[in-house]
Amino acid sequence: MIVGIDETGDFNPRSSKWHFFVGALVQDAKLPAFDEWERSVGKEVREGGEIKGRLLSEAHLSNFVEQVLEADPVVRLRPLVLMPKQNPAQAIEAQRRASLALTRRSVDRLKSEGDAKTANIAEQSGHWMRKRADGDYLWLAGMTRCLAHCLLDVIGISDQLAVDELVSIRFAVDNKYIRRRNLIGITTAARGALSAILNDLRPRRNDVIGHRMWHMQDSRHPFAELCVQPDGQWHFLPLLLDRCSFDARSTDSPAVRIADVTATIYSRVNNEVAPSPLITNLFYRCERLVGPAGRQTHLIFARPAPPQPTTA
Repeated sequence: MIVGIDETGDFNPRSSKWHFFVGALVQDAKLPAFDEWERSVGKEVREGGEIKGRLLSEAHLSNFVEQVLEADPVVRLRPLVLMPKQNPAQAIEAQRRASLALTRRSVDRLKSEGDAKTANIAEQSGHWMRKRADGDYLWLAGMTRCLAHCLLDVIGISDQLAVDELVSIRFAVDNKYIRRRNLIGITTAARGALSAILNDLRPRRNDVIGHRMWHMQDSRHPFAELCVQPDGQWHFLPLLLDRCSFDARSTDSPAVRIADVTATIYSRVNNEVAPSPLITNLFYRCERLVGPAGRQTHLIFARPAPPQPTTA
């Protein structure tokens, strides 16, 4: 299985358009159906040999949902939405300061534990993130949250996957945004962001994902062997960093291309003034394929509270 992640939008901080990340959980058996769908669309929707979502007709998208997403085995989806304008500079800066404070505490802890190498990586992540523009920070926040939720979705459907497919899982993030930035910096910053997010998302034992984790650990499932540390706790970060390509080329990754076409559906229905009944129907059909880690995630940073007047 490979999980492909792609996004729509330019992350301009002044934009009032909805920007989407979509993760697509693609089993190996799905690839022939997607290849057949790609061959069915004409040259008029391609640029440089690559299919462009904005050029796809509603008929193309309808066939995609029916033949690729919904056909057995279904493609589970993980959508995340944000509007840059809803996250003003003040809110982003407050979130950035909070993240940097967590990073500094992690650096101090790692140094005290004698892990100088990881402490140095975490420290570099803080330096890199401090210099990023607001649009870059929004992109990183959305991408890492989408990636973390994708992993939980995979665990939630683990009973439907062959063991070898689960233990060989890979993650691919489209590189068209990253390639204009510093890949090493983004990878390093993603490490810190993912660590904090995964701690916040730790499932409870009595929910679907927590139950799957407990069952895999109790039965000594090979996937649990990859993620459970000697202390008996699940640690997902090493797996994600080892298995994720943050600079995947869409031309080389069918899963990223599936995520790209799906993101086109989400963007059209939410950004067009009057989306057609057909595209709206396709959107709701996609929503029924969202994985067990919860419904569509809306990323919006809390605005810092205004200063309170002092009393004499």
